Amino acid sequence: MRLRWVNNIGSGDRSRYPIVAGLFVVAFVTNCSQPPVPENHYYRLGDAIPAVVHQTPPIEGSVQVKAMRADGLAGQRPIVYSERERPFEIRQYNYHYWYEAPPNMLQLQLIDYLSASGASGVVKLPDSGGAGGCTVNGHIRRFERLVGDNQPSTVLVEMDLRLERRDYSMTLFAGSYRAETHLTDEQMDDVVLAFNSAVTEIFDHFVENLVENSATCG
Repeated sequence: MRLRWVNNIGSGDRSRYPIVAGLFVVAFVTNCSQPPVPENHYYRLGDAIPAVVHQTPPIEGSVQVKAMRADGLAGQRPIVYSERERPFEIRQYNYHYWYEAPPNMLQLQLIDYLSASGASGVVKLPDSGGAGGCTVNGHIRRFERLVGDNQPSTVLVEMDLRLERRDYSMTLFAGSYRAETHLTDEQMDDVVLAFNSAVTEIFDHFVENLVENSATCG
């Protein structure tokens, strides 16, 4: 048996071939010209470098640092900013995140800072065991970048810090702190450096206040 192939497409139908082929080319070029999806970027604070390093710990006894509390967006991983022209509106950056949520990130930063400053002989996490000593509690109020109003960007950090007996029988010191650092550049790396500077400035004042008030955790 012989099979014969029959072409059912007439000459009029063949005229559509260039149109269909053109549509495929347009679709291909369009897909190729789409911008790449932006990458997520993650940031951490730099080394905790205190203004003063104590050779003899001015705070007697051990100090434990708890994870800090934070209000709303200040406690989330996306980096936060607000516009000076609209001070009551808070926004989050897309694709720019802290590597860890600020309450935990600043807890570890304060532990490193207190150890580096020599403020206390023993600085540790709150679940490290041991009796006696003091606990540092923190509350992050603002942790954001300020932009707009034809002014250079700044970074604003506000937090409350409190030193109390570990058994909560007495508050030894409580203070509210605010630091605003101006940016020399608008790149996100410079924003993170400004956050680091503001946080370190607050920790410097906190330890200075503890020394002035002769805090004893023994």
